[in-house]
Amino acid sequence: MERSVLGQHEYVHIINEPDADGLNQNCDTGYPKITLWDPAGVVMVNAVAMSNIADGEYIYQPAITTGHPKGTWPWKVELQTSSKISYRNGSFEVL
Repeated sequence: MERSVLGQHEYVHIINEPDADGLNQNCDTGYPKITLWDPAGVVMVNAVAMSNIADGEYIYQPAITTGHPKGTWPWKVELQTSSKISYRNGSFEVL
């Protein structure tokens, strides 16, 4: 499950990492890592570890202010567990 929320210039990204049985599993230490780009393609957050808030559930909440560029901000999350490395991609809009 992934959830991105943007409200009042606050972006929150929450990601879950399920195991083969669909149960949440924790990632290896230091993972998952999130990278964010602004609409011009400039890296604004580079492979920063997300915070663990529950078993297999992670959150990242960067400070995006009114001065940041408006438009589509792509993101990539790298997840690593004892059994695999995977990536998830997406984007969110700054209005």
